[in-house]
Amino acid sequence: MEDIRIIKTKRALNKALAKLLTEIPYPKMSIIDICKEAKVHRATFYNYFKSKDDLFIYCIKNVNQHFIENFHEENKISFSTRNELLNYVVDSYIDKCHKLSKYIKKVVEVQTPEKIYYVLSRSIYECLYQVLSLYPNPNQSMPKDFIANVYAGALTNIAFWYIENDNISIEEFTKYVKHYLNENEVQVFR
Repeated sequence: MEDIRIIKTKRALNKALAKLLTEIPYPKMSIIDICKEAKVHRATFYNYFKSKDDLFIYCIKNVNQHFIENFHEENKISFSTRNELLNYVVDSYIDKCHKLSKYIKKVVEVQTPEKIYYVLSRSIYECLYQVLSLYPNPNQSMPKDFIANVYAGALTNIAFWYIENDNISIEEFTKYVKHYLNENEVQVFR
């Protein structure tokens, strides 16, 4: 178990980075900017992270781990098919997308959309891959990484579409996603 001071420092740096992503383009953001926002000395930053990229990766992994832990905790039920599992993950993702849509929109306005797209896509991929690993399907004809990549790409594009079309209700958005997934259900995912 990490010392509470270390946890608080990492959390402060994480929050500072998250806030600054809505204000400063990532390439122009400095470690000094992050430390100033977090009220942490620069030497302390280097006790835990090698660079701002290292902090950024830590933040993404932290979000993913939190998602996986919550998913695992909430999931005392079993899934009879891989599709039930993936539908549950998609529902959870839609909920997160909705809750974070204003934040993501601010980040996309400040950051390079390609960078955010890549980071979001990789983050979703890693989460899906872990979830699929938690619930293996011995009859699966396609590799987990293929399935995780297909869903990650689709969900990332869906998130960007939702952010750009903020006049749509969450209910209507959910209906679109569910309809699309059901219409285009591929044999691979059964």
